Amino acid sequence: MMGRIELAARVATVGPDPGLRQILIALLPTDTDSAADARSLIGYLAFASVRPQIADTLATNGRAFRDHIATMITPHPDPVTAADTLLALLDGLALHVTVGQLPADRARTLLTTAIDGVLAEAEAAQRHRQREALAHLGQRDHEPFLTEDERAAEPDEPG
Repeated sequence: MMGRIELAARVATVGPDPGLRQILIALLPTDTDSAADARSLIGYLAFASVRPQIADTLATNGRAFRDHIATMITPHPDPVTAADTLLALLDGLALHVTVGQLPADRARTLLTTAIDGVLAEAEAAQRHRQREALAHLGQRDHEPFLTEDERAAEPDEPG
């Protein structure tokens, strides 16, 4: 993962209070400058792989960033694993783009699809928790939390 300075600079370009999608997509190498940053990062990671102290610092910073991403998807059933997965995908896509194996627009599409999947899982988990909480309270009126398909599947109340 990128160092704190590069990460902060890239994320700052997407504006105040960026969302998950904006943060992760901002970290893909999509232009000359970001590709140069990615090449430098790849070299630094190779160097760190034989320098335990540097590797430890990178791992600590990486976990902190992962934890930040996980807080953005807390409704997800396993936000830490989801964050790890997204960041591993981001790193792999960045590497593939940097070496010319994958075009940046294709990498952006793949990353966006994965992010959308994680956000959909988080949203579904949130709706499930809301329905469970309402059921626990004995309330039947949980229509605002249901999707259109779920509303259609709800049994009619006895009249």
